[in-house]
Amino acid sequence: MNNFLYLLRLPSTRLFRADEIFSPARKFSGSQGVFSWSTKKPAKRTLRNPAEKGIDYGVAIKNCSSQGYVAIVTVLVIGAVMLSVGMAVVLNSINIGQGALAEIKKESGIGFVESCAEDALIKINKNGALAGTIVLPEGTCTVTINSQVGSNWDFTVSGILNGYSKNIRVTATRGSTMTVNSWQEI
Repeated sequence: MNNFLYLLRLPSTRLFRADEIFSPARKFSGSQGVFSWSTKKPAKRTLRNPAEKGIDYGVAIKNCSSQGYVAIVTVLVIGAVMLSVGMAVVLNSINIGQGALAEIKKESGIGFVESCAEDALIKINKNGALAGTIVLPEGTCTVTINSQVGSNWDFTVSGILNGYSKNIRVTATRGSTMTVNSWQEI
């Protein structure tokens, strides 16, 4: 496909419409300022009529290739796809990070309630009695005695840490030492 570029140079100050100058009845030579240019053929000094393409003033381009538009659209589509893939990776990373943080908080909540249950076992062993609350530096746990028959104890420890509530049910026997019969997270 030939790409022609037409330049209009006239000595007068009046701007002429292309159809006035490029009429079929008039012939112009290269000395009057109208030149044709092609990337595939040597330059010719022939008259072409850009008014047929609807271009009226100054510079006219004939047979423009749409390859530039295809390249721009391709770059935009590839950019949009890469942006969406990048956003998906970032959002997935954020979700993984939030899940890991929630797991860490959950585990610290379990550790907190287990500390309260161990403290409750120590109090039963020392005092033979159990209070309704246990205060630790991380927070306060609630102890509920389910049953106590002789030296057999069944109690539940509840605690909230970092927004996670955990409960542990413990059954133990008090003798010369404390023996834990069962330890269940509920």
